[in-house]
Amino acid sequence: MHQAKFNVFFIKDFSGRFGKKIAIVGLFNSQLVITISSKTTNTPFQIPFIFTVHNKLTHFNLRVNEMLVYLAKTEYMASAFGHALAAFAIGKSMPFKKQNWKFWLAGIICSILPDADVLSFHFGIAYLDIWGHRGMTHSIFFAVITAALFTLLFFKKDNKKLLIFFYLFLATVSHGVLDAMTTGGEGIAFFSPFENSRYFLPWRGIRVSPIEASRFFSEWGLRVIKSELIWIGIPAVILLSFSNLLKKFVTKTSIRGGDK
Repeated sequence: MHQAKFNVFFIKDFSGRFGKKIAIVGLFNSQLVITISSKTTNTPFQIPFIFTVHNKLTHFNLRVNEMLVYLAKTEYMASAFGHALAAFAIGKSMPFKKQNWKFWLAGIICSILPDADVLSFHFGIAYLDIWGHRGMTHSIFFAVITAALFTLLFFKKDNKKLLIFFYLFLATVSHGVLDAMTTGGEGIAFFSPFENSRYFLPWRGIRVSPIEASRFFSEWGLRVIKSELIWIGIPAVILLSFSNLLKKFVTKTSIRGGDK
């Protein structure tokens, strides 16, 4: 039987936007792997980087350092496409006959808005702070406030504003739910500001996506899309199919009731 080989080149402390980490760098079956382990949560995860490793050790060390610097400047999450798809599926499953562009735009914005907290990095706010990434803006409380504000500002005169509020709440809170299913980063502060513990869901199959668009359109991005098609796309299709069947059933029932 062929045995997998992992050759460790060096281990070093790594301080980035995630907080304090330990990086173990080496080759795993001829593929460069950087394993990052959190000093606070002791949760390890691996990020493979696909590029040719040259024979010269100095060049190899240079490339590794470049990767560590890149990790310090990058954050990971479910992609904006995945969040928008979730908002669309939720909206289509709601009992609305037809909605205009304002309805869909508001839902998509609400589904993406929680990631505005990445701006906190530019102000030196720690990742695990209440205002850090995946903190307050990913909470249930934030979803309620956001949905209420959007409803009051843009749908105040709509006769179904309570139902719209519920949709916008679901679109916003779905962001934290999807991020809690990703394979990297820290957990989600669902109960902030009342309790700032971070949580993941038991099912974590969504590959983490880079913020930078240039990094998304790459082999890494393709892996993200594949995982989101499975973990977001398939549930979205099931939700839409079920809601369409339910709507047809309700329509037929109402028609039969009117004929009596």
